[in-house]
Amino acid sequence: MTSQISKNKNNSENEAEISLWLDYMVEPTTLESLLDYCRICLANGQSNKAITSMANKVTVAVDKVWTGIEFDHPDYDCRKGCSWCCHQNVAVTWPELLKIYDHLLQSLDPTQLDVLKNKSNKLANEVLGKSTSKRFEQKIACVFLEDDICTIHAARPLQCRGGFSEEESYCRNLFEDPKSTQQSVKDGRLRGKFLIAPKLIYNSAQVAMTHAMRGVGMEGSVYELTVAISILLTKLCYGEADAVVEHDLRPALLKNNIDDDIATSRLGL
Repeated sequence: MTSQISKNKNNSENEAEISLWLDYMVEPTTLESLLDYCRICLANGQSNKAITSMANKVTVAVDKVWTGIEFDHPDYDCRKGCSWCCHQNVAVTWPELLKIYDHLLQSLDPTQLDVLKNKSNKLANEVLGKSTSKRFEQKIACVFLEDDICTIHAARPLQCRGGFSEEESYCRNLFEDPKSTQQSVKDGRLRGKFLIAPKLIYNSAQVAMTHAMRGVGMEGSVYELTVAISILLTKLCYGEADAVVEHDLRPALLKNNIDDDIATSRLGL
């Protein structure tokens, strides 16, 4: 009897753990390894420089994980210049934003940064309160998309790095006719073409950073890319870049809207 109870308990615990993995869409081994690594990074300090360094190292590490198993998974059509997926809300963490911010400072001159700031402010006002489905409908692209090219491809967020599709046409159909395409998948008339493995791996990296940050008293929140960059670049132009903290990004926080989709909060910039 005791053995049976123990077995049932173990089964219950395993089911709960699997449920947690699915809720977060994470790969447990990758998550555990990166979480330990992030904790070590943050134990040495939580300055913006230290957090940027953590983001860079985590990105390199998770890229290597995917490269190591990529050959075991289906081929994909994704490439720099394919932009069907670049018209949706992109969830980013504070470390990823600092990584992108650092990339911009190294890549652009003051005039170019000012142009990007104005563009991001305009797009941020269009994005606020909109779900991904609304952005699809209104064809609102990412702030970093120019002529179908991602201008920060080398420093792009983890959510973008982990997005892979077997067929470009599937992504095009999702963008041009999302309701019909999604219904076809739901009805079984069409098979979804997104690769699951890289999604789990890159999600794990994002979750690891947010959990490690919360463990040292930081917010560890998730933000919408375009709105968050608008805030950071505005701070830069006001000469407040060195003083920017995670709390300043609250207007860019993501939350669930009535359509069970991700939308940005309607807080003023």
